[in-house]
Amino acid sequence: MDNVVDKVAIDLVDKGGEGDLIFPTEKRYKPSKKRGTVRAIGNVLSWLLIVFLMLLLLTLLLVFMQSRSDGSHTLLGYQIYAVRSNSMSPAFDTGSLIVTEQIDTGQIELGDIITYKQNSGATVTHRVIDIIDDQGRSFLTRGDANIMTDLAPVAAEAVLGRVVVFIPYLGHLIGFAGTKAGIALLLIVPGLAILLHQTRSLVSYLKKKKQSSQQAV
Repeated sequence: MDNVVDKVAIDLVDKGGEGDLIFPTEKRYKPSKKRGTVRAIGNVLSWLLIVFLMLLLLTLLLVFMQSRSDGSHTLLGYQIYAVRSNSMSPAFDTGSLIVTEQIDTGQIELGDIITYKQNSGATVTHRVIDIIDDQGRSFLTRGDANIMTDLAPVAAEAVLGRVVVFIPYLGHLIGFAGTKAGIALLLIVPGLAILLHQTRSLVSYLKKKKQSSQQAV
């Protein structure tokens, strides 16, 4: 029995070098490629969600500010409005969101859809059906769903912009965002989601850093 023990000890010494004993190393856990792929996809989706929420917050902020302004404030020459009637149906209906651009009224053509300010202060978006260049440029307008032409010609100085983009249903967010429930859902909830995501990322980073420090020791 002693000879057997001595032989095992000698073999271990010979394999490890002088004075060293080599024992089977502990098998380290290696994450599978599948798990790594799933985690990478999850990270990408998380960042996409963050970007979407940030864009949503920015859009709602711009829309909210525009809805409270008198139409004189623009962002890079663009304004955002919510459609509150079906006078332009079927081009766009109530609840649509329209984006207008400031433009030289000399570039407005027949068929363009313009947003203008009435004498009463109301903002209207209708299509140009005629252009009058007599003692200053003005425009005859009419809603696509209306039979009658608007009563008064639109003076060039009353034009706020020409419609370049319209998005169905998104205009409903303007009215909803002005309510307490809308502010909570559309502003606070996405903000908390972003905060929680960043907190989770920070905790994960600190945890990995702590594990790396322990392994180094």
